[in-house]
Amino acid sequence: MAKISKTRGRNFELAVAKFMGCQRAHFKAYDTEGHPVFTFECKKRKEHAKTLMKWWSQTCKATAKDKLPALVMAEYQQPVKNALCVIRLKDLRDLIDKAL
Repeated sequence: MAKISKTRGRNFELAVAKFMGCQRAHFKAYDTEGHPVFTFECKKRKEHAKTLMKWWSQTCKATAKDKLPALVMAEYQQPVKNALCVIRLKDLRDLIDKAL
């Protein structure tokens, strides 16, 4: 991995950790530590999968003004309980702040 790519990755991990009120984990298999509920794995790319971004755009456009967008994805034959849910990081932080 190129040095600039590693630096960008570390900077993104640090920004996410700061935004979510935790710390960047150094030399560990995970990217953040110290959050009361979550461990965050941070991925920043020039371009994410086009289908995912298309689905997210569709989700946001279809969301009522007083609701939060949430994209739920699963593979065929995967139980619903194992589906993935994508929401904005800001929305997640706001929900956690309300709950704690």
